[in-house]
Amino acid sequence: MFIRLTAKMLVNVHDLNNEASVGNFTDIRKVKLINEAGEVVEAPAVSGNMLKHWHFIYMKKALEEKGYRKFCEYCLKEEAFRIPQDDPRVSGLKTPAEIEEKIISTCAIEDLHGYLYPGRVASRRESLIKFSWLIPVLDSQSEIFTVTHSRVARGVAAESEAQQIQQMLFYKQYSSGLYGFSSCLDLAYVGASFTSRKYVIDDGDRKLRMKSALEAFIPLLTGEFGASQCRSLPIIKIQELLAAYSKNPCLPNPTSAIYSNYIDESINIYESFTSISGADVLMIVYPRRGIERKEGKLRVLEYDKPLDVFKHIVKEIDGVFKE
Repeated sequence: MFIRLTAKMLVNVHDLNNEASVGNFTDIRKVKLINEAGEVVEAPAVSGNMLKHWHFIYMKKALEEKGYRKFCEYCLKEEAFRIPQDDPRVSGLKTPAEIEEKIISTCAIEDLHGYLYPGRVASRRESLIKFSWLIPVLDSQSEIFTVTHSRVARGVAAESEAQQIQQMLFYKQYSSGLYGFSSCLDLAYVGASFTSRKYVIDDGDRKLRMKSALEAFIPLLTGEFGASQCRSLPIIKIQELLAAYSKNPCLPNPTSAIYSNYIDESINIYESFTSISGADVLMIVYPRRGIERKEGKLRVLEYDKPLDVFKHIVKEIDGVFKE
């Protein structure tokens, strides 16, 4: 099964992705965007790398909560980097197929989030989960502002230079705005070796990994990600959500929620896709807009609660394994 997702969230007072620090000033990350009028604008942004990292963290936690233990030593410590050449799991293995099969059968995270093994016999797996950047909805107002903080050391008079450092002021940028991002999940390939073209884990394991990958989106959409969470946990409200599901691997992405007419454009994309490919596509939308279609190649369902979108997709996963 293949899932495409785009979401719009109201995010207030966040410090999700810092770019650099100069002295006692920390600068929030900014990028150049082209708005719908074709104008170049500068706006705060959160990288897809940041979103993917936190998805990895929450997928691991979701699996652990279910008693799951198939993790490599690196993912178990929540360290995502290329696999060392002396990894004992692949010692003595002679082909890329053997290496890929061993790695994805022993680590759920490397199965879904990919890996790179740069050994004498190299092996690489592309991530089954992909993320865009989180950026402001085009033509909406996003604000960047600086807040002054102070380090307070009790009983220090700040007379010497060292004492002044203890009491030093520091400045951090924060942002508020309406943001959107998109993500792709190619869950049909969970547990499948691209090299040998076969599944190397059983259906129960595959199903658990798929559901946990979906569950990991919930903390992301409700604000538990990014930098400085302990002092500036983002204040988030899910505004809109669109998910598309199909068994066809060529399922296109919807138009991103950062665009004003993304729902209508996404419907046009999927109508054309079903006509060309003959595939069935289910599109699920929050909140309700009066666009439901319960019959035809393109079905559209609507929900009053954002997380019901994921609840429905989980039911679709259950249905796949009953077939």
